[in-house]
Amino acid sequence: QDFSGEIAEVGNNVHDFSAGDQVFGFALSGAYAEYADVSVKELARKPESIDFVTAASVPTLPAWQMIIDEAKVSEGW
Repeated sequence: QDFSGEIAEVGNNVHDFSAGDQVFGFALSGAYAEYADVSVKELARKPESIDFVTAASVPTLPAWQMIIDEAKVSEGW
């Protein structure tokens, strides 16, 4: 599940992100909840130039483009 949002708090061993950082990423579950517990490996900083809705589509879009548009994978391929 793709998501975007603002970090509410980070764990003791997290040094690359802070509370208040705007991020986007992918989570196996919980992305539709108000709060989600996500690994920093699944996060990227949201550029200021895009809104949260656009940022939430970023993780899936490149994969879709490579599989469907570039590789031309289709049903029965």
